[in-house]
Amino acid sequence: MTWKFLGYISSPEAELDEVAVGATTPSRISIVTSEAFLDPTKPPKNAIGFAQAQEYVVRDPVHSKWPEVIGRVINPNMDRLWSGSASAQEVADAIKAEGDPLFTA
Repeated sequence: MTWKFLGYISSPEAELDEVAVGATTPSRISIVTSEAFLDPTKPPKNAIGFAQAQEYVVRDPVHSKWPEVIGRVINPNMDRLWSGSASAQEVADAIKAEGDPLFTA
């Protein structure tokens, strides 16, 4: 049942329904570049920017340890960067040192 639901909500038809009511920015390239989404008479204004951005989107890695790495290593270290308590180099070094072993474990 869950798999069928996920299949439906990620389908082109469901995304077009959401576009029709202005509910979301589509995740499917075929929909974000469609006339239905890019219609200049409907919001969002300058929707073409979302379509053009697709070539720059970086998706999270697909790895069983990724949730642990992001939660235990990346987020806490990035907090140090944003707070000014560590330099970018220190944070990058820490992420590498703490994260690499999780991918080889």
